[in-house]
Amino acid sequence: MDQDKLRQTIKIFEMSIDLLEQKSLEGLSRLQDHNQLQIDEKPSDSKFITTINFAEVENSDTNIAESTKKMFQLLPQTLLLSFIIELTLKLLLIQSIGKPFRGHDINSLFKKLPINNKKAIIEDVKKLIGIGTTEFDEMLKTNNRVFEQWRYHFEPIDLSQVDLLFLKSFYLALREKVN
Repeated sequence: MDQDKLRQTIKIFEMSIDLLEQKSLEGLSRLQDHNQLQIDEKPSDSKFITTINFAEVENSDTNIAESTKKMFQLLPQTLLLSFIIELTLKLLLIQSIGKPFRGHDINSLFKKLPINNKKAIIEDVKKLIGIGTTEFDEMLKTNNRVFEQWRYHFEPIDLSQVDLLFLKSFYLALREKVN
C-alpha cells in the first residue's frame, strides 16, 4: 500500500465528510426545531449530530418523507467517516509496524497498533468527549463494523449501533497520530 496515495484518499474522503456534515446540519435544522434532533457543540466547537429520536419523528406533525430524507443524509457521512477511520488505522499500521493490513474491523485494526499509539489515541478521545477507558472500549466495539453494516443501503441498518460523536472524535485522535 502506497502511503502517499492512502493519504490522498483520506484527504478526499475527509473533505467529502466535511461537506456532507455541513449539508446534513443545514437539512436537519428543522428537526432540531421540533425537538427531534440534538446537536452538540463539541469537540473543538464543531457541530456533531449526536442523537436522533426516531420515535418522535414518526409521531410528529412534520412530513415524514421529508424528515426521513433529511435523516438519511447522515448515511453517506457515517459511511465515509467509518471508512476513513479504517483507512487511517491502516496508514498508522503501515507507519508504525511497516506492513499493510486488510479488513474492515476497526477494533481488530486498532488492537494491532503499538501500545503507546493506542494509549495516546484513547486518552485523546477520552478528553474530547469526556468518557472513561471502559466507555471507549464499549463504543469502539459498538461502532466496530459500521462501514460493513451501512455500506449496502438495502440491508437492514441498526441505527442504534452508531455514535457519530465517538466516530468523529476517534478519527480526530487518529489523524493527529499520522506522520
